[in-house]
Parts: sequence; C-alpha cells; structure tokens
Amino acid sequence: MFHKSPGKAKIVRRLQEGGRLIAPKTWPTSRRTLPAGHPLAQAEAVTAEHLAELPLVQLPPAVTKSFRTDRNPTRTPAGMPIPPGPTGGTLNEILTLVGAGWGAFPLGAQARRYHPRPDVAYRPLTGAPPVQWGLLHHHARPAPATKAFNRAAQDLVGFKG
Repeated sequence: MFHKSPGKAKIVRRLQEGGRLIAPKTWPTSRRTLPAGHPLAQAEAVTAEHLAELPLVQLPPAVTKSFRTDRNPTRTPAGMPIPPGPTGGTLNEILTLVGAGWGAFPLGAQARRYHPRPDVAYRPLTGAPPVQWGLLHHHARPAPATKAFNRAAQDLVGFKG
C-alpha cells in the first residue's frame, strides 16, 4: 500500500520517484499514533502542534525523501521543532516503537481498523491534511501479472486514469 497527503505537486513528485498511484482512496482525517500510556492518548484529538511533545518515529532511508518529509516533519506548523525518534523499518516496527513509548507517528484514520494494538492509541490529528492510500507499482518494470492485477483493481473501483 501507498499513502500520501493530498496535493497535485506531491503526487507528481512521488510518481517520478519510481511508482504509479492508482485507485486512490481518501480518508477524511489523519491520526496520530501514541503510546497507550501517554497523557495525550486520553485526549479526544491532538493538534499538529502536539507533534513537538513526543519524538517522531522516523521512516527508513530507503523510503523516498518526499515521503519521509511528508511523514516525518521536523517542525510544527507554528515552527516548534519536532524531536526525531528511532527509525522503524516497517509499519509493524514503527507501531512497536510507538507502543513501547519511544515516540509517535502520523497515520491515516484507517490504520486503527487494520492495525489494532492494545499498546497504541490512535487519536485524530486536527490541522493535518487527509491521507490517501492506493496501489503502487514501479512504472518502469511492471510484470504482466502486475498490469493485469492493476487493471482488475481499477475496473473494480471504477477508476478512470
């Protein structure tokens, strides 16, 4: 899966970095994952300014720079520095680091449904753009089976691209 914040420039940049987004689905809110025992985990929602209160778990260097910049901001909208946390190599590693209290991480609202964990609290992140998810494949090397799967997925959701 591929997720990103909306914005035409970001879509184009990501496509040029080796992939093709198809059949996007937008969720209306972003979520911030927090350690379940953190005081903010009890809040109904957190703001983008709260990002400065906990280290932010970092994406690995193998992820594109634009995606790391999108998911690992260094400052809040008001300019407060966001401390970097440890690096997680996969989503499961990121959630394990969050659950262990090493930091927080922004995700789409659907993550709570697909990745329920008793050690992680998912709270709405107000002031953050919605997140889009969709299928991704490398446009330079799509295998015939990948092309067929993508066509079937596009047909299923009625995507015209």
